[in-house]
Amino acid sequence: MSEEKLELLRPVLAEWAKGNFWAAPELLAPDVTFRAAMPANFVAQGLEETALRMLEVLEEWSDYRIEAEELEDLGEDTVLAAGRQRGTGKLSGADAEYPIFILFRFRGDEVVDVYLEGTRDAALEAAGLSE
Repeated sequence: MSEEKLELLRPVLAEWAKGNFWAAPELLAPDVTFRAAMPANFVAQGLEETALRMLEVLEEWSDYRIEAEELEDLGEDTVLAAGRQRGTGKLSGADAEYPIFILFRFRGDEVVDVYLEGTRDAALEAAGLSE
């Protein structure tokens, strides 16, 4: 994969680190599959369903954000971002911080699959790329 795919993701992930999950919607394919493991725990097909599910998740959190610390080119139009997710539960007031691994699969310059998982192995498995 070229550096081009990594460059497409960097500004999006910079916005996610600020809590803005609505950055660069044009990067997502209309038929995107978006899967989030616990605590979000959902699978969405298409832009509309993905947006609805994300709104449901974000309603539960204050200051939720994902901070990517490294990007790994997995070839085959696939990138794995590793980092931390942080937020404060609105009902509990508890601060939470967990590792997160996000696998992005591209078709051309559009992201067609996004898998958010708690471990690298789970992200690879979700995308059918188990080692």
